[in-house]
Amino acid sequence: MCCPPPVKNSMVVFILILLVNHVTSELPLCQTTSLDIDNKAKLCTNYANYSRIQYPSIPCFIDTKLTVQDIIKVDESDQLIELLLMNQMHWTDSRIGLMLNNETKPSSYPWYLVIDDESDEIWKPYFKYFNAIDSKKGAAVSNTLWYKDPGEFYYEHDFLLTISCEMEFGAFPFDHHSCFLRFFNRIGTDKQVVLNKPVVVFDEKSDVYHGNAKRLRFEVEMSALPTTLFERNVGSAYKYSQVNVKIILRRKSREIFGLFSTFYFPTLIFPILSLVSYAIPIDSVPGRIMLLITLYLVLFNTYISVEAPKSRGFSHLDIWAIGIQVPIIVAILEYGLLLSISKYGFRKMFGKAVNFHAIDTLTFVVSVAYICVFSSAYWLISLQA
Repeated sequence: MCCPPPVKNSMVVFILILLVNHVTSELPLCQTTSLDIDNKAKLCTNYANYSRIQYPSIPCFIDTKLTVQDIIKVDESDQLIELLLMNQMHWTDSRIGLMLNNETKPSSYPWYLVIDDESDEIWKPYFKYFNAIDSKKGAAVSNTLWYKDPGEFYYEHDFLLTISCEMEFGAFPFDHHSCFLRFFNRIGTDKQVVLNKPVVVFDEKSDVYHGNAKRLRFEVEMSALPTTLFERNVGSAYKYSQVNVKIILRRKSREIFGLFSTFYFPTLIFPILSLVSYAIPIDSVPGRIMLLITLYLVLFNTYISVEAPKSRGFSHLDIWAIGIQVPIIVAILEYGLLLSISKYGFRKMFGKAVNFHAIDTLTFVVSVAYICVFSSAYWLISLQA
């Protein structure tokens, strides 16, 4: 059985570790006079590979610029937004230096394109997106890291991002939704890494936008919110700097106009046509009842054929569909009442003769007034939603 090392040897090992860490942290920045390796410009660090995620005592402030290159899809059924983004980051790291001479200056000097092998040895932000369902590197350019003395970095990252968005369709088709894109740096508390308020670039008419915004059903607005702090673990004393971007989706007016021509206008015509039934003689049962039943069935079929989010619940669309049925239902019930009085009461009620013409006239006037008031109130309230 192995015995533990003596305490004396343990103390020696501990002192050596402290010395190594001290020497590593005090390594001088790279000399910029000559090269010994392949006569090429080369980055070098004054921290060991294993400690590259350690930060200096002063927090690293990171500027971010989020450019929307395409809004690929807004999925109302699964409540997802798929984006093609370019995240451009800028920060300084005094622990990095560049080895070069006059012969090895790159054509892009003072900027130096960091090659992949070197990039793996350099600390850079690694963001975690809170509500991300999927994230993939862009097909064209995935990562580009540039360096400029002294210690200035520019990092460009293209990627596909699918985020979840809690959508509420109660106001459909006059609905709008607020979604949020939030992310933080995986390693580094707010004492080590501070994310500044980002710059959000989203312009469907600009050269950097590669998509076709006309295919979307929504007008999209994006704006940067102030950065906040959050606790990665509940009750933890460690807080992390968090970037917040607000995304607003407003259903396009063309969608509403499309529904107006295929749903609202036809369903408004049906109750207006039902008013014709009051001009049909009461004794003409097949003509009057068939007109009303046919109009009701066509209205209902038009309603159920509308393409609308299935998770909308009871929306403005449903309010219209139910409200606009009232004149037809009233006409059917009124006619049924008159037929019952005619058949069983011999056109009398409580011993008095019933004026069928007066009842038809009164119901007609009330139905006209209802159609005008309901449709006007509906559009006034819905357009202000």
